[in-house]
Amino acid sequence: MEKRNAVTGAALIVCCMLGGATLPVIAGDRDHHHDGAPADIVGAWKMTVQFTDCVTGEPTRSAFSALNSFFGEGNLIENGSGLGPAQRSISHGRWQQTGKRNVIARSELQLFENNLYTGYQVIQRTFTVSRDGNELTAKGIFRRYNPADVQVFEGCVTETGKRQPEPEPASP
Repeated sequence: MEKRNAVTGAALIVCCMLGGATLPVIAGDRDHHHDGAPADIVGAWKMTVQFTDCVTGEPTRSAFSALNSFFGEGNLIENGSGLGPAQRSISHGRWQQTGKRNVIARSELQLFENNLYTGYQVIQRTFTVSRDGNELTAKGIFRRYNPADVQVFEGCVTETGKRQPEPEPASP
C-alpha cells in the first residue's frame, strides 16, 4: 500500500511539474522562449548609443551606432563606432537574465592611442526587451581605467536597438 501511494504521489508531482511548465505557453506568455532564455535577447542587434550626463540625463555628444551580439550561453560581443577601430578593441562580456524581459550585462574593451595600449573600459548595462522581442532599450555606465587599473573617467549611456533581420537567400 505504501509503495502504491509513493508511486501515485510521484506521478502527481510529475503531472503538476509538466502542467506548470506548459502553463505559460497555454496562457500565451510570449515573453519567454520555450527553453527559458530571456525574451528574444539572443541574436544580433543594431543599436544607437547616446552618451549622457549621469546626473541630468542630457546628451553629451552626438549619438553613434553599435552592433551587439548576445549568445545563448551568456556571452556577448559589441562593437561601436564611437571610437575609431584603431582606438578600441571589440568589447567582450557576459549577460544574465534578471527578470522576465530584463538583462544585465558587463563587458570590457581595450583602448589604444597611436597603436599603444592606454587602458581599458568596463561597461555595465541594464537591457529591457520589448514584448514583441524586436526592440531593445538600455541604460548603462562606463568606466575607463589606465594600464595601472586606476579609474580615470566615468560616464553614462542610453541605448535603443532593433533586432537584425533573419537572413534571406541571395538573389542572382
